[in-house]
Amino acid sequence: MMSNLLMPNILVVDDEPTSRAALTIVLRPFGVISVATSAEDAFAVLKERTIDLVILELKQIPDRSGPAILQEIKRLSPNVDMILITARGILTSALAGLTHGAVGFLLKPFNAVELVRLAVQITQNKQVLASAG
Repeated sequence: MMSNLLMPNILVVDDEPTSRAALTIVLRPFGVISVATSAEDAFAVLKERTIDLVILELKQIPDRSGPAILQEIKRLSPNVDMILITARGILTSALAGLTHGAVGFLLKPFNAVELVRLAVQITQNKQVLASAG
């Protein structure tokens, strides 16, 4: 577990309550978690506070598609890192997300250990780069 001073702000964007709850439980020891159930909720969170990492379910969220949310998130917060999660085993969706600025992706059902490893690695790398620059 990280100290509170170093805990990254993580935004979980998923309209599915069970998945959102699982992501929150898994990530809570490693960051300060905010949740969004829609694109508009996610955009509001990004406008009100600095987010270090977004975990985005890459599917149709009620008010916008996953790729459209991804693009708007990068427009609002160009330096935010993103991990994509998809229930679809479609590699092209994940690769498209990577070309739009995501730094990683996982397939559902996701492995909690792999999610934590990826999230911690990304946020630690960001902290190292910030302290070096």
